[in-house]
Amino acid sequence: MDLISVIIPVYKTEAYLRRCIDSVLGQTWTNLQIIAVDDGSPDNSGVILDEYQKKDPRITVIHQENKGVSTARNAGLAMATGDYIGFVDSDDALAPNMYEVLVNLAKEYDAPISHCGYRRISKDGSTKEISGTGMLMVQNNQEAMDCLLSGRHFVGSLWNKLFDRRLLDGLSFREDLKINEDFLMAYQLFKKSERSVYIDRSLYLMFEREGSATSSGTKQDKREKDLLFVAEWIAKDSANTNFETAAQMRYIEILAIEYAWLLSSGRDGELLNIRKKLAETNWEKYDFRLTFKIKLMMLLYAPILYGLTNKVYRKIFKSNWDTV
Repeated sequence: MDLISVIIPVYKTEAYLRRCIDSVLGQTWTNLQIIAVDDGSPDNSGVILDEYQKKDPRITVIHQENKGVSTARNAGLAMATGDYIGFVDSDDALAPNMYEVLVNLAKEYDAPISHCGYRRISKDGSTKEISGTGMLMVQNNQEAMDCLLSGRHFVGSLWNKLFDRRLLDGLSFREDLKINEDFLMAYQLFKKSERSVYIDRSLYLMFEREGSATSSGTKQDKREKDLLFVAEWIAKDSANTNFETAAQMRYIEILAIEYAWLLSSGRDGELLNIRKKLAETNWEKYDFRLTFKIKLMMLLYAPILYGLTNKVYRKIFKSNWDTV
């Protein structure tokens, strides 16, 4: 059995941590190195991790001062010795056979990246299958990058993926980012991988909760700036590649999100800078859907009208954040 190193950054998740750790320990693929990084949790998370470390030799616990999820993941990577690397969020859980399915697919299709769909469990206990068709996709580099950058078929998160260790050589998480740092890493890994395999089965269980990274904890202006930074970085990095168009379109979409947020928050002083960046992209030449082109035109040329119509739209339709 190849060894899988599972890296779990932990911060203030004592209520969910046992569920997470038990689901990893209960994997049908048993050759695991579980590296749990206590990122200075002020609750009992560190104590719980120490209990598990005493019970199972596969678990290694790192205690560090609170420095953020990227620093925690980097600390885990520094200790990882597995043939494959996986990442799990400490408030989530895995289906019992997730890693067995992913390793077998990676081997069968000689794919450095193997990943799956997921199920989202809301705070009220309701479940949403984000996937589940059973479809299998074996993709070359361009096909996978187009899907990653457009948000089509799968998401850019790390927790539902398994990576050949060699892909991570020379890479580390940016520790100055508070949001989208996982997407940036996913982009770099998919860029290096000539092939990937995706199974549309909900093998990862993501639990929505108060205080999670997707719901709170990071100031809105920092979130917006990090989203824009990552999108711009990828757009520049992808120049003269076969996925340049997909990267540019994602960058334009993030610029539009930033512009709309600045309008709604009254940050008039920054609008000119974003407007200039939008104009420089020549967004008219890209094959956006008509509704998005109308949105861009309203943002740029009729911002007051956009603000009014957007308020009505948001009352009628709730955004699906799984595709953002």
